[in-house]
Amino acid sequence: AAPGVSSAQESAPSSSARPLLSVDTTVKQTSRGRGHVVNVACANDNVLVATSRCFLIRYFWDEYGNEKVVEVEVVRGQDCRIVGLFVDPTASHVLVCVRVQGTHELHYLHRRWSKSRP
Repeated sequence: AAPGVSSAQESAPSSSARPLLSVDTTVKQTSRGRGHVVNVACANDNVLVATSRCFLIRYFWDEYGNEKVVEVEVVRGQDCRIVGLFVDPTASHVLVCVRVQGTHELHYLHRRWSKSRP
């Protein structure tokens, strides 16, 4: 090979190298019958799913790899829609932007709470 140019054989990763990213399918029915998925956010081994019926579903895994699920109804009512979902890097604090009857509300949810607060 020319100086400064490596051959494809030299630059190819070895078969024993770990992949940089690995994705496993663990959730089969993401929205759990609470409408269709409208937003998803993830942080710190937590996956948060916002649904069209204004539910927030938190998936997380315990130290043994068992899946845990927590469902929270953010707003009750027919005319609501989650339009934004934001989570901090620790996944302890979640902000949910909801459109209710033409106006927008911002709701806060802590990891340990069973209800969101406007």
